[in-house]
Amino acid sequence: MPDMTALIIPIAVTLVTLLVLLADLAVKDDDGRGIGTLAAVGLLAVLGVSFIAPEGVFVAPGDSGIVSFVQDAFALYVQRIVLVAGIIGIIGSIDHVDHHFPKRTGEYFLMILFSLIGMTVLAGARDLVTLIVAFELMGVPLYVLAAMAKKRSPLGIEGAWKLYLTGAVSSAITLYGMSFVVGVTNTVSIDVLAETVSSGSPMVRLGMMLMLGGVGFKIGAVPFHMWVPDTYQSSPTPFVAFLS
Repeated sequence: MPDMTALIIPIAVTLVTLLVLLADLAVKDDDGRGIGTLAAVGLLAVLGVSFIAPEGVFVAPGDSGIVSFVQDAFALYVQRIVLVAGIIGIIGSIDHVDHHFPKRTGEYFLMILFSLIGMTVLAGARDLVTLIVAFELMGVPLYVLAAMAKKRSPLGIEGAWKLYLTGAVSSAITLYGMSFVVGVTNTVSIDVLAETVSSGSPMVRLGMMLMLGGVGFKIGAVPFHMWVPDTYQSSPTPFVAFLS
């Protein structure tokens, strides 16, 4: 039975997400402020837990013995940053969502929480499978949030479409590069890859370049930032602040 202590922060954010989902299903004709407040308070509690959370290592079940996730000081530091960003993004969205999306408040806040689950896992990922799953869990809800304003702005659907297409293409490029790296090194462990990348294999270098390009698309790094202007212009302002 794997030790789940290292995953206490992602698990805590998941529990907050489930609580918000149940509250959204249970409360009728809510103006959205209660759901947003509940989400913000829940994340604030998780932020407090992060200061007492123990450091640990999660080893993937099975005979591989691969370390999939590490909850070290750096992972906790990054998790606190994204939790603060989530709290600010939710608090800043309460009035905006209540005014513009009164019937979709639960959906909006749930998408932010699902994205935060991916971010907290991404902070401590130590193998390529966990890394790509965390990236997708972080990214897919953002496609939905970017399209929230599609009826209010003629550019809304264009910005969301560009974000979605770029995300899909970047995932394909990342996985393609990953196939080269894993095929040559026969491992998905990032710690092992850090020692073997310097071996000078052209196939490994090609795979790493493709993975770097795919991740560059996802985070909007130059020169892979062509989706950023349209998405930022057409999306809801509080969401853009969270996304940035």
